[in-house]
Amino acid sequence: MLKVFKNISVKKFSGYKFLSLFLNYLEKNKNKSIFCIDPNLKFSKSNKNLFKRLGIKKIHNYLAPKYQIENISDRKLLNKIKNEIELSYQKNKNLSISYLDLIQKKFQKKIEKEGFKIDYLDISDSETLEEVKLDTKFILIAIAVFYKKVRLIDNLILDLTSFS
Repeated sequence: MLKVFKNISVKKFSGYKFLSLFLNYLEKNKNKSIFCIDPNLKFSKSNKNLFKRLGIKKIHNYLAPKYQIENISDRKLLNKIKNEIELSYQKNKNLSISYLDLIQKKFQKKIEKEGFKIDYLDISDSETLEEVKLDTKFILIAIAVFYKKVRLIDNLILDLTSFS
């Protein structure tokens, strides 16, 4: 998102760094409202206490609904898509649009079979967000799916220059 909206080149932004910056921001902006979506009551109380210690007065908590997770069996889906693209690229040294479409359709069927509703599954040039071309150096694999009422979003960047 930093690359898209702020034109800042970032490969990874760790959760720890984000949390550190976020907590520093809250310490300086105590008048802000906080809305927490917590997995259980224990986390909800813990988060509320943390924000109170930081001086935040407007804290709103919501307990997320519990879902059976037997249908969420493939936590490494993006890596499987990435690996399939990598193998094809290593063999052919290029990627055809038709082959990427086949990969995309294959994984869309797999995802839907698992009980998810696909919002989008996109394989594109990460620098232009356009269709992958012969000179594409970085591929963005982006996905958003719904599982019941929860929207799950993830993305991954594949560096094709590392195979040269």
